[in-house]
Amino acid sequence: MKQSDYTTIEVKFANYELIELQWLAAKTQKDVDTIIRTAVRQSMTSEHRDEISLSLNNTIENVMYACMRTYNVSREQLTARVRFKEFVEPRHMMYYILRTRYHLKYEYMGKKFGYNCATIIQAVKKIDGYIKAYTLVRYNYETAIAYLE
Repeated sequence: MKQSDYTTIEVKFANYELIELQWLAAKTQKDVDTIIRTAVRQSMTSEHRDEISLSLNNTIENVMYACMRTYNVSREQLTARVRFKEFVEPRHMMYYILRTRYHLKYEYMGKKFGYNCATIIQAVKKIDGYIKAYTLVRYNYETAIAYLE
């Protein structure tokens, strides 16, 4: 095979060494993501894994804080298992941001927040429709993103 058949990517991972990966050009983005994840996982030590876990928890905390500030709700109200609109929309927005901006898996979010992954999927789809349809919800989304930056 020629060198042009390969794609090279450099991944800076958890502020440690630079990992250079080469693979045969994959057909889909999902194939590329799987190859990268597998290669990175194999090269990580347990120290790296712990750092990633801490980083992920900080990301979730930051998104929660942004949604709390945007909607003016407390942490308890944001994570409460109630169906009042003033608490549901911020919670759905939090899931939406974690999924679209940080690409967290539905299963992971479900375990983290104590819900079934189908509940998280439904919440993300619902708030996505609201963002497209309602100006106020879109404004709240942009405000939450602004708090993250």
